[in-house]
Amino acid sequence: MINARRLANLTDEERDVYIDRCRDISIPEKEMESMKLDYTILGDGKKKYVLCECYRNVKNAPLPDYRGTGLALTGVLLRGETLEDFILHKTYMKPIIENRVEEMLNFGNALRQRKINRDKRAG
Repeated sequence: MINARRLANLTDEERDVYIDRCRDISIPEKEMESMKLDYTILGDGKKKYVLCECYRNVKNAPLPDYRGTGLALTGVLLRGETLEDFILHKTYMKPIIENRVEEMLNFGNALRQRKINRDKRAG
């Protein structure tokens, strides 16, 4: 079961999207087992870290190497969560994350345009 703390920072609109995705999406057991193979769990006695391979298409970008594993830290299991819960949460969150990225890109573009306009007026 997904820990309720995962939903604490969602807006009402995002929570509605999340709940709709919970109702609409179910991952078949065979597919879930395959997805679980993409992750490694690393525990330190207190926390369980979820790691995965990460490939970057950016030249000279540093490679992930969480605690010397050569893997990227992708999340932390909350108390009582399983890897299956984590994968479902990521699946439900995908459109929410995509929307947030789009909003940030639009915000960044608007800031750049304001600076260009301000520079034109000043120049």
